[in-house]
Amino acid sequence: MSNEEFEKRLKKINLTKKEFAKQVNMSYGGVVNWGRSSQNIPSWVDSWLQLYECCMKYTQMKETLKESGICSQSA
Repeated sequence: MSNEEFEKRLKKINLTKKEFAKQVNMSYGGVVNWGRSSQNIPSWVDSWLQLYECCMKYTQMKETLKESGICSQSA
């Protein structure tokens, strides 16, 4: 994954590099350095972003159903 793609994906899921770093328990500086010179973006980042996006969609759907009265149980 290129740095440009990483930044686009973060923007798509409305997550900053600082927030991402906090979520994955890494230093912000380390995340910012990814994609620069020889510092490659780790391979696990792609699947993490996919799972995060799915989780956010699920959470959004759950809240919509809860607000509509269709789903009142917490999961």
